[in-house]
Amino acid sequence: MVDRPRLMLSKLSSAFGDTRVERVWFAVCSLVALIAVWGHRYPVGIDLPQHANLFRLWTELSNGPWEYRAMYRVELFTPYLLPYLIAYPVTKVVSALAAVKVLYSFTAVGLPLLMRRWLKTIGAEPRLALVGFVGAFGFPYIWGFFSNVVALPMVFGYLNSFERQGERPGLARIAATAAWAVALFLSHGITFGVAMGAAGISYLLRGAWFRRWRALAHFLLPSAVAIAWLSVRSTAVNSHRIEEYLNWDRIVTLFSSAFLPFPDQGYAKIALAGVLLFLLVARPRLRFSAARIAPFALALVAFLALPDWIASTWLVGSRLSVFVHVFAIALLVPREGDVVARQWFHVLGALTLAFLIVLNVRLAGFNREMAGLDVIARAIPRGADLETLVVRTNMDSAVFGAQQLGQTPAWITAERGGMIANDSAVSLYYQIPIKRNDVPFPTRFRYVIGHGDRRADRNVLRSATGSSTPLAVSGEWLLYERPGFETNDFVVIRDAQGYGTLAKDRSIGGGPLRIGNATFEHGLGAHANSFVRIRFKRAGNKLTGLCGLDANAGGPGEVIFQIRDDANHLLFQSAPANGSAPAQAFSIELRGQTELVLVASAPHGIAYAHADWVDLRLE
Repeated sequence: MVDRPRLMLSKLSSAFGDTRVERVWFAVCSLVALIAVWGHRYPVGIDLPQHANLFRLWTELSNGPWEYRAMYRVELFTPYLLPYLIAYPVTKVVSALAAVKVLYSFTAVGLPLLMRRWLKTIGAEPRLALVGFVGAFGFPYIWGFFSNVVALPMVFGYLNSFERQGERPGLARIAATAAWAVALFLSHGITFGVAMGAAGISYLLRGAWFRRWRALAHFLLPSAVAIAWLSVRSTAVNSHRIEEYLNWDRIVTLFSSAFLPFPDQGYAKIALAGVLLFLLVARPRLRFSAARIAPFALALVAFLALPDWIASTWLVGSRLSVFVHVFAIALLVPREGDVVARQWFHVLGALTLAFLIVLNVRLAGFNREMAGLDVIARAIPRGADLETLVVRTNMDSAVFGAQQLGQTPAWITAERGGMIANDSAVSLYYQIPIKRNDVPFPTRFRYVIGHGDRRADRNVLRSATGSSTPLAVSGEWLLYERPGFETNDFVVIRDAQGYGTLAKDRSIGGGPLRIGNATFEHGLGAHANSFVRIRFKRAGNKLTGLCGLDANAGGPGEVIFQIRDDANHLLFQSAPANGSAPAQAFSIELRGQTELVLVASAPHGIAYAHADWVDLRLE
């Protein structure tokens, strides 16, 4: 009887290499790579915190605050879906940060291992796949292009499956290759395009197109999926002038992109020195074949020729640098003829390990910079909304360079709930599964975060919040609080108005609260379509009050008032209210509820739909 555990261990061991030395290098680098993922609280990545925030938001669309369901929707048929779909259950059970780390672990180890399989399949040197550990933490990682990072190993899973098809693949092999391609499309569009383009060019270079037609049959399904998505996409792509073609900075980026998001000649020289050291030891020959040259040539030409701005996507050309890195190794055949040359694998292993160790040291430094953010986050109630002004104060990291801190406050909402002012669900990012609906959004956020130690930084925050004293300070991290709308009974924790801004003890137009022929001293002046979430400050049995269209609206507006709980239960609904109608009273049994949502909708358009909630009392 076969010893299954031993067989599985043997297969796992062989995935890391054919010799003991090879397995040791891959295992050590895998361990240090996983330490880079799990050994530090926060990974780097300019865009990454906003992705994590959307993971958490998705998990709360079904059972979180009622207004989330009104403001957001999920579009399942879109690129980026697969990484988000995998992140969803991890976020639901553990946290958004854990979801990021689970998927980044797949890239950190999966990229070099799948690269190794592909290199072996095409007859190249599989030990060169150690470069994959550098690619896993390269340009997309530094920028926090989450789906791009997760899709990188799939490129080599797909290319390996494509090569293993042979000239006359059977249905099972065609289906497997098509599945890899569809998975790539549903993970990242640019990566999908690179992989499919590399396979297509490789097919053309080999000739005998008609005799080998079955090797191309797998293109049908992913092509159909891509065309279907393009035809049904309802959100227009924001147009941006095609610009930022090849220049000297792009060349510098080719070498420095594994260290910093923007070109840096110092790091470029360090990277170039490492490459030259390896080449001097290995003295590789170049070997060309369709499988080797097609991916590299496509990546290099695209890197040199594509602009950085295409439609709404930035850094298109520059992000191809990672593909130049990982595809170039297929062309190299290291020499094994003398004692020095035979050490090339150890030199490559040492260079890769040095990169990973330096990465860990830099991540430790980055997390020291981020420690203050965790401190001030404790002063923000869970589920509270916040605005980041880090982009207007100081968003640069001393370790990972420009803009690296700009979106980091989104880690707070990703971990603790609530909304952030500039989330990435806007229609501009058409590839993201979480989208904003075309409804009013909050414009006033109670907590405001900045970063910097200059007087100018504090002046920005004082001007934005009207507060002269920070609520919390830790290092260069600053937390300010805007004055909230509150009474003895409740506080307004979130609102969104169809026009203007919520007013306390006056109508949204600035006048007194007047419904019908009656004037009220206390209440909230809103404007449909709107919602106002209130949180009670003390225990009570019921909420009483009145509502109606403000008599000073000056036109034929009409509003329907509702009160809802988070389970979407309708607790009160008014008759349609117009300018001459008297106030309508309500009394809501609370039954232990601590928050309610006041909703005002205008069935015939929002013109003149000034909605007043008055004499709100907790009894």
